[in-house]
Amino acid sequence: MYKDGSADAQDIAFQALDESSVAVDDEVRKVLDMISANGPWIADYGTVLDRNVRGMQVPATSDVLARVLADLSRETIRMSEHNRELQLQLAASSVRITKLSRALSSARAGIGRDPLTGLNNRRTFDATLRRWIRQAYGEIGSTFCLALVDIDHFRLFNETHGRQSGDGVLRLVAKMLTEYVRGQDVVARYNDDEFAILLRQSDIESSYADMRRMCSQLAAQKLVSKRNGQAFGSITMSAGVACAQVAEDAATLIDRADAALQAAKQGGRNRVC
Repeated sequence: MYKDGSADAQDIAFQALDESSVAVDDEVRKVLDMISANGPWIADYGTVLDRNVRGMQVPATSDVLARVLADLSRETIRMSEHNRELQLQLAASSVRITKLSRALSSARAGIGRDPLTGLNNRRTFDATLRRWIRQAYGEIGSTFCLALVDIDHFRLFNETHGRQSGDGVLRLVAKMLTEYVRGQDVVARYNDDEFAILLRQSDIESSYADMRRMCSQLAAQKLVSKRNGQAFGSITMSAGVACAQVAEDAATLIDRADAALQAAKQGGRNRVC
């Protein structure tokens, strides 16, 4: 489980997904039951029509015609009233299904998101990376790079300033990374104080330059506690960048990006390799 309790949050998200799925299934079954229950009504109405049609095929007196018309009128009114009731029930069920579908979509989204930062979580990142690799093999020019980012000395910051301040730093970094990437790129919380960025249609030089700007932007910010105005000074991050190569799997690409990240940290931190 992550230190921020995100594993517990994921359990809650899965439970919400299960509950929403069951609720939608129950409501759909109710609709099917309504439609099925309407079958006998239609059959009865058909029987009345058939009976009266046969009665009209022989010479009939005015009294017979009156009875036929009265019978048809009565059954038509009864069927119409039943249909109105069914329509109301179906309309109400449609509203409930719409609400449940929204809850289901929300639950699904929760499973793919990190609860603290709102970024994509590790599960979503892994799935996206595998998809991008497949696309890179099948599409000419579908290149991308992977950047792994680690907040420098984050454990020490947490021990010095407290967990809540550390959570604030994680949200700050997540916000900054999201603002700096392009709409086609993907940012995820990879593990605790580590983030992953997938940079679409990017080569190693431009990806390095992008990450260098992000590092400089973070280092330039002076952090202050919202609770008591305490100055935290500045915080930095290190990054490792690797670009996808032909016939390379996800694990190999991640290992190369992580090796670059470790080189950046060993080289003095607040840098990109």
